Amino acid sequence: PYRAGNLVLEQHDANNDGRSDREIRYEDRLRTTADEDTDFDGRIDTWYRYAVRNGTELITRIERDKQGRGRPDVFETFVEQDGRALLSRREEDVDGDGRADIVSTYRSGRLVRRELAEPGLRPL
Repeated sequence: PYRAGNLVLEQHDANNDGRSDREIRYEDRLRTTADEDTDFDGRIDTWYRYAVRNGTELITRIERDKQGRGRPDVFETFVEQDGRALLSRREEDVDGDGRADIVSTYRSGRLVRRELAEPGLRPL
């Protein structure tokens, strides 16, 4: 669909099953969000958020449902550095209680610290 001559929603059917697997939303010709069913089970499992930084469209956040519970359990936050989006923080809810069990901190896109709520937890 278009509004005032600008694309506002784009849909894709990657596996040709007749259902949209990815929807991208636009404002002023720039992506704002995208939702995707990466495992083609009919449910959205990955959510993308975008922002414009210094005139460039960049990813700011990705949320993923890695365990198939129907809600995000991995949250990745990105920061702009030299015109690129770099991962700065990753939070993982391993047990599904709505709280982060593993928090990873990144600097310049590289892991610098990982905190575990309990010993022995493994990243999703």
